[in-house]
Amino acid sequence: MFITYCNPFEARNIDPVDIPGLDLRNHSFWMHIQAENTQSLSSVLSHFRLHDLTVEDICNPVSRIKLERFKKYTMFIFRGVHMQENEIHYKNFNFLLLQKGLITIALDNRNTIRDLLRKPERGQELLRRGVDFIIHRILDIETDHTLNIIRRIEDRVDAFEDAIYSRNLNVSIIDTFRIKRNLQHIVRDFIAHRDIFHFCLNHPDFSEDSHVFFRDVNDHSQRIIESVDSLIASISAVQEAYVTLSTRRMNQVMRDLTVLTAIMLPVSTVAAIFGMNFAIIPGSQLPYGFLTSVGLMILLSIGMFFYFKFKHWV
Repeated sequence: MFITYCNPFEARNIDPVDIPGLDLRNHSFWMHIQAENTQSLSSVLSHFRLHDLTVEDICNPVSRIKLERFKKYTMFIFRGVHMQENEIHYKNFNFLLLQKGLITIALDNRNTIRDLLRKPERGQELLRRGVDFIIHRILDIETDHTLNIIRRIEDRVDAFEDAIYSRNLNVSIIDTFRIKRNLQHIVRDFIAHRDIFHFCLNHPDFSEDSHVFFRDVNDHSQRIIESVDSLIASISAVQEAYVTLSTRRMNQVMRDLTVLTAIMLPVSTVAAIFGMNFAIIPGSQLPYGFLTSVGLMILLSIGMFFYFKFKHWV
């Protein structure tokens, strides 16, 4: 269990047993709780007299993005996006907004919050301006991080497009489906984030200065949605082009095999006729009967080829 308590005058780590005696009424504060398991987290949250459904949502690492208002606090869940070895991972950020304070909760390490806690003076500087600036900093960093991931995905999609449009089919089309699925999850999450941004933009206790910053984060979020929509359309075009080129290549192979079969058909017929076990076969007694039959096969093959040429089949 890792708990950091920060107010405009101090920043210190505290023990969970000290929480009931903490004075959270006199000034703004920010408390971050990081737990190694849901049992210890649930035990700490019991000190704050939260609604049972709030505790259940916070302890569930895959809770959906939501914003819920209660009598003494507002709880919302923001989802961050991270990429490790070309794999997309999602992590929830849990926020409890009280009348004069903010509690952030996580089930594992969050680099965004860790970097703020490593520099207490920076966190205290933001806190002096209001807890809304702490919320903005976390949302802003996570949103910009997602935007950087989208740019990396754009580079991969561009590589797929270059390969397909140069008629190189030696690409893993399965990767495009995986990327498309991840993008669909990202755009779904950021559409759900609109409620959170709308809440922050219209919160009466947040300063006008923070509203400006929240509008900027909201613009970045909208840019992510537009970029993802464009990428999904590009991936769909790449997939359609791949299928079209693959079908065309298959049709070319089938056409070549059909032409070859058609050319060999009269040759096989001539060979079958002269290979029949009859006593009398026309031309079988001639000195050049064999050469005559071979020549006939060649002439038929050449004639068939030029006929297919004339029909533009080859």
